[in-house]
This record gives sequence, C-alpha cells and structure tokens, in this order.
Amino acid sequence: MSLVELSFVVFFIAGGLLIFWYLIVGIILTCVTPEEVKQYAYTREHYMEVELAISSGFHFGSLIYGTGLLAAIAFPRLGRKRGLSDVRSLSPQWLINVSLVYWLILLIILFVIFSTLLIMAFY
Repeated sequence: MSLVELSFVVFFIAGGLLIFWYLIVGIILTCVTPEEVKQYAYTREHYMEVELAISSGFHFGSLIYGTGLLAAIAFPRLGRKRGLSDVRSLSPQWLINVSLVYWLILLIILFVIFSTLLIMAFY
C-alpha cells in the first residue's frame, strides 16, 4: 500500500472518528456538565440574547456552545473574551480533566485529518 493510499484510508477513519467524538461524546459531556456551571456561563453577562436562544434546547447550536464551554473550562484563556476565564474555578475537578482530555483528543484527530489531507494533496 502506497503512502497516498494509506493516507486516504487514515483520512476517512479519522473523519469518522471525528464525527463520533464531536457529536456523541460532545453531547454526553454537554449533558453531564453541572447545572451551576451552565447557569453561571449562560447569562446575559457572557452571551447576547440571540446566542442564549441558540444555546438553549437540544440541537446543534447547543452542542457548539456546550463544547465551547468545555473548551473554556479546559483552557481558561479561550474564555477570556466572553468573561468566562473564571468558569474553571466553579467546575469540579473531574469536569476539568475530562474537558482537557476531550479537547486534546479532538485536536489530535484534527491534526491527523489535516496531515493526511496535505499528504494526499502534495505527494
């Protein structure tokens, strides 16, 4: 199997893994995020009214904002613009650790996808 063929296979496997990891694991983590963390984060102080409407409910918009909240918990500098840099102090230790692992694995999957894409494009 040549490098391009191997990259093609790895690209699609990593893409499927990305869909599973972001959607399934992201939904689970968004649902198990403690309510006091959500009540602190989803206020008019941190989000506009339209964003609060989008983040409420159970649809793709709430998944995006929920995983964004997990990113602010894992990496506090990401939440600085919205004033969420202190949300980590409200979060339990297990949520901080799980958020770190979730985002690091997500970034590794994205790195693999873009690396294989570059190999397929320029090899």
